Amino acid sequence: TTPPSRSPSISITLSTPDTSTENWFLHASSIWVSSLYISDHLEDLRLDHAALRRPLQVLELGAGAGLPGIIIAKTYPNFVRVTSSDYPDIKLIQTLQQNVKRNNVQDQCRVVPFAWSSGISVLVPPVEEYNSEGGPGFDVIIAADTLWNPDLHALFIDTLRSSLALTV
Repeated sequence: TTPPSRSPSISITLSTPDTSTENWFLHASSIWVSSLYISDHLEDLRLDHAALRRPLQVLELGAGAGLPGIIIAKTYPNFVRVTSSDYPDIKLIQTLQQNVKRNNVQDQCRVVPFAWSSGISVLVPPVEEYNSEGGPGFDVIIAADTLWNPDLHALFIDTLRSSLALTV
């Protein structure tokens, strides 16, 4: 993946997560084409154009192995903070945490187990990183391969609405 600055490629190493048997329906054991696309097109997110006096807060929903979130954390280490989240399956979350640590982005990227049907309080950034104009929330939300299950669309939309920062 070539970062927006067109500097040499960033190298990362990932393991694909497995899940507990009862959570195979999550299909988390792959790195999906949509994750590759986001990672290859970071410049389209225009993260480097944010004019904030605090770190830009990015939420990754349905992170799986964490490819987009880890690439963003490595590409913009000085002004982006990523919260990578996925379903609270122990194996899945452990693999995501290991991927963040393996790629040395734990200072820019935190992992949060999160089911879309639960409250967003676990997702919100630490209080010192709140959006001073609108309170807690995220400036950018990325979600790769999250729309394949129509039964979850309402929960997904609710999560998007409640997770975005309110700015004036």
